[in-house]
Amino acid sequence: MLFQLDSDDTRYVLHNPANGTECVLQFDPPVSQMLMPTSSGVYYTTVITSGNTITEQVIHYANDGTITSLPYIDVTALFGFFASSDGSRVAWSQTEITETGEGDQAYTSDLYSADADGSEIHLLYTKDSSNRTGMWTIHPLRFTNDGNLLFTIQPAGKGGRWDAYTGRYSNLYSVPVDGSNIALLYECSTDNRGDCIGDISADNAYFAVTDRNAGEVIVYTLAGSLTARYPGPGQEYVGHPNFNFSGDLVFMSADVKDDGSIKQGYISYAESPYKKTALPLFTGTVTYIWAWVDEGHILCSDDSKFIIDLQGNIQRLPEIYDRFLGVLP
Repeated sequence: MLFQLDSDDTRYVLHNPANGTECVLQFDPPVSQMLMPTSSGVYYTTVITSGNTITEQVIHYANDGTITSLPYIDVTALFGFFASSDGSRVAWSQTEITETGEGDQAYTSDLYSADADGSEIHLLYTKDSSNRTGMWTIHPLRFTNDGNLLFTIQPAGKGGRWDAYTGRYSNLYSVPVDGSNIALLYECSTDNRGDCIGDISADNAYFAVTDRNAGEVIVYTLAGSLTARYPGPGQEYVGHPNFNFSGDLVFMSADVKDDGSIKQGYISYAESPYKKTALPLFTGTVTYIWAWVDEGHILCSDDSKFIIDLQGNIQRLPEIYDRFLGVLP
């Protein structure tokens, strides 16, 4: 099921990509920017305003309808959050900005983990940076079956046009939930514009990297072994690799006009375990792949949002579907 919010921020819509049916949901308190399903229920973020202070909190909406706030997560700074698949453990990051005088700023990004009930809170890692070196922020990505947390230390992006980013994450790290023995798993190239980790498979076995200079998506095992290379039909841009739960991969590529707009965009599909050539799925002016919404449907954008299945059939979504928040099983 696909969860979205309409353009006036007053209703939440569950959309079934298989048959196009929808239903309207209510969340109290409302969802601010993130929704994460687990087997125990749904975690989401909400904004709390008290006077001039705005804080972001995490809410757990359990399967039995119980709504619980996580009081140990209450931040006013830049914020990231992740929960384990069973909902029993959470990780979050926050980045504090301090004015140091004469226009200079210092940034401190901290990474924490805890049991969902608030016990076993650990500060796992701290990254300091400044506006002179550029802002670096920590983002928790995934808990692994061996008790580690995967996270990224990400440079702040400069924004810009549709092709400003090819992947989601920068350097990939692993750390035990007690904060010991941090390991660098993959370091993005500094001389390859857009060399970036696009996604990690649901079983944490693989991750996909975009290499814009070579015009391809590369699949590695989590241990760093090269598994497959997929050149894009469009050679002037490649990006947005996404795994579904079974490990199948989609990515986009594009040919670009002189003014920077898309001449032709392509979506390609590679079936796990990545032994065959990637297949063409869509050709048009696609600019973004958001996510798999189930095992056979992908949410994308061109001038509007649309869902495409593995046979290439397209389902356009209403314009009132403004903001994509996440996927519910």
